[in-house]
Amino acid sequence: MHDEQADVTRRYREGASLNALARMYDVHAPWLRHRLIKWNVPLRDPAEANRPQRLPTPK
Repeated sequence: MHDEQADVTRRYREGASLNALARMYDVHAPWLRHRLIKWNVPLRDPAEANRPQRLPTPK
């Protein structure tokens, strides 16, 4: 689970939506939201969550 925690946390911080991550990991969004809070991951507010995210530039 630690590897999944690190992966979910990284993806969320990079801009993946909570709903997209919940679908990806086959869990309910409220459960995942609770986990992110428990893992001390700052949640985006609704305005920030709806803002288009810039894609990382290829290296």
